Amino acid sequence: MTADQIARLAIALDEVRPPVRRRIEVPLTIRLDRLHEVFQAVMGWENYHLYEFRIGRDIAYGVPDPDWDFPGSSSRPANNATLADLLAQTRNKTFKYVYDFGDTVGLTPLVKMHTLGHTFIPAPMHAGGLRYHGMAPLICKLYDEGVIEARAVPQTATFQAAIQFARAEGILPAPEAAHAVRGAIDEALRCKQEGKRQTIVFNLCGHGYLDLSAYEAYLAGKLVDYEYPTEKVEEALRHLPKVNG
Repeated sequence: MTADQIARLAIALDEVRPPVRRRIEVPLTIRLDRLHEVFQAVMGWENYHLYEFRIGRDIAYGVPDPDWDFPGSSSRPANNATLADLLAQTRNKTFKYVYDFGDTVGLTPLVKMHTLGHTFIPAPMHAGGLRYHGMAPLICKLYDEGVIEARAVPQTATFQAAIQFARAEGILPAPEAAHAVRGAIDEALRCKQEGKRQTIVFNLCGHGYLDLSAYEAYLAGKLVDYEYPTEKVEEALRHLPKVNG
């Protein structure tokens, strides 16, 4: 094998609508840790989370943790293998690249929170990080103490508020932040209806320039609101550990 041999890779995200795809060309000799960086760049991600290249259930390349030999772990060092090494172990020249999977496999710390459990995977929707199965522990504590209240916002109303905010302020919010924008607008409308003057503060935590496909889907009328079935929620709750007080 020579260093100038090129592999053409077709990348497709699972369970995402509309489909997100990329096609790239990389050397067959590229190390897998470098290929991970290429994938991060072409997808517009920021390399904050765990990753693995997987073939079936038994072969995985990533960043092994010497302090955590958990059952089922078979991750090999990605910096010691190349794309050619990976493809040589496949039958149909396909493999999985998984990213941000730590919570799903149960590696993150167990902390007290309001949650549906790490096995819960909601329906695909453009709600950004708010598809996570639980709330942050500090937020949960504020909720339990009655300092704040929880509010659910449908995704179409969320994107409508984001568009309104972008046209008024020239800032395109990330889908996560757009939920706060929606809440602030609703509070302003309530004050207007009740004839009250109040100060409204909200957190605009990020821009939406990496979420343009979601905005495109909203403007094309392709996003719909989705009410998760009650029986699915109850099924997820049955798998949670019992925690006292």
